Amino acid sequence: MSVLRLLAQETQEQKQDRPFWAGTNWGDILGPALASGVRVDCHSALTSATVWRCVEIIASAVGVLPLVTYRRLEQGKERATDSPVYQLLRTRPNPLMDALTFRHTMTAHLLLWGNAYAEIARDAAGRPVQLWPIPPWRMTPTVEGARVLYKVRVGATDFVPLLPEDVIHLKGMSGEGMVGYSVIRHAAESIGLSLAMEKFGAAFFGNGARPGGVLEHPQKLGDAAAGHLRDSWASMHQGLSQAHRVAILEEGMKFHEIGTPPEEAQFLESRAFQREEIANWFGVPVHLLNGQNKPTFASVEQSGIDFVRFTLLPWLTRWEMECSYKLFSESEREEYFAEFKTEALVRGDQKSRYEAYRVALGRAGEPRWMEPNEIREAENMNPIDGLDDQEPAAAPVAPALPGQTPGADLNARAALVPPVEKAMARLVGREVKALSRKSRSETAKDFQSFAASFFAEQADLLADALAPLAEAYVAWTGRPARPMSVSGFAEEYCATARDAACAANAAGTLDAWLVTRAAEVPAAALRFLGAIGV
Repeated sequence: MSVLRLLAQETQEQKQDRPFWAGTNWGDILGPALASGVRVDCHSALTSATVWRCVEIIASAVGVLPLVTYRRLEQGKERATDSPVYQLLRTRPNPLMDALTFRHTMTAHLLLWGNAYAEIARDAAGRPVQLWPIPPWRMTPTVEGARVLYKVRVGATDFVPLLPEDVIHLKGMSGEGMVGYSVIRHAAESIGLSLAMEKFGAAFFGNGARPGGVLEHPQKLGDAAAGHLRDSWASMHQGLSQAHRVAILEEGMKFHEIGTPPEEAQFLESRAFQREEIANWFGVPVHLLNGQNKPTFASVEQSGIDFVRFTLLPWLTRWEMECSYKLFSESEREEYFAEFKTEALVRGDQKSRYEAYRVALGRAGEPRWMEPNEIREAENMNPIDGLDDQEPAAAPVAPALPGQTPGADLNARAALVPPVEKAMARLVGREVKALSRKSRSETAKDFQSFAASFFAEQADLLADALAPLAEAYVAWTGRPARPMSVSGFAEEYCATARDAACAANAAGTLDAWLVTRAAEVPAAALRFLGAIGV
């Protein structure tokens, strides 16, 4: 019978007869004394929204990833579906919980207590048949020689010993390598301050009757009149549900507004800082906590990669190494191992994946190193019979014009994009700097005068930048010159840009218009050269 079942079979009378602290120690119940005045332990810490969210994010990520048992081959690996460990880790570790719940629970224990334990129940042949999580506050590991022995507290004073080979023990950061440190204990001051601020905010907004000012009465009020006025004001304005109600002043009373004290104005900012500090303890990016900061897409993407690499991967590796060692015999370890499938976490967006698949199939000129059905499997699709035997489709070639070599136009268009973008970037930078400065220092009329002279110069610079590129493109592809000259295009385009800039400045949207120029100017140049769409 598993230890978890013994714990579950305790009668209600047994639980009532023993003191509430049985099975743990005072420090685990009350937590250390903190400067914030709030007691923090692994249970009360979960009342912090940030702690709850950090634990939930990491535990859920570990829980949803498949933990697969593999068999080593001479080249590569294959799923060992015939191994009894395969179903334990992949679907059902015990009759009461699925694999997701098991890993989620164990990882939550690991994050909060620094240790997670599970008993390995074995059959008569010594093969693992069930895995049962054990509450870490019930477990007492002791070191005897080169071995770690485990004692599980059952009831008030009884212990059940477990051998190390029958216990999965996941550890966090550790001083001696035997027992992990609890993040909650080390982060207690940060978490305690967060909980104290939450209590302060609840009390302030729940009981605060100050509408941002004081009342002045033209006459001196007696105690009874002052008390009546105070009670009347509190009944009308106290609490969140009555905030911002209209106040009616009688008998010549005046209202004097009082500014918000700095310590109250900084309250939300301080809470945001505490959220970030607690997130740092767990290694969770702040944007995953639904914070108010608005990171850019690029920073979110890199932050997600760092989260997988530096936060999740160490936890996953602990799982893999412990399961691979404890669930297989010494001879089986040469053949079997457990490993998470992390592809779902590190896969890019659809466009990036499809471009990578194109390269893998040899469509970009590189040697082919993946088969189409392997890509379908990576995309969670069933294979198609005979698909891998088909010849790869030829890369598209642009139709040749008179005097052209087939495919030369396509190559020229691709080669033209980088120098055009580089040349246009210099012009856009000049444009943004000059127009931004003038829009802040000149009147609308003066801005129009400046824009006229500026875009006249800009047209000459644009023509000078495009002329050699246009000549190279025509010489390479054999295309005839376009009806409009380079200088004609530059003059017409800059005149249109001048009018748009003046209109945006008058409407107060010049900054937004300038943001679009980084992409619009190179696109217009490529359209003119016939190289757009590469």
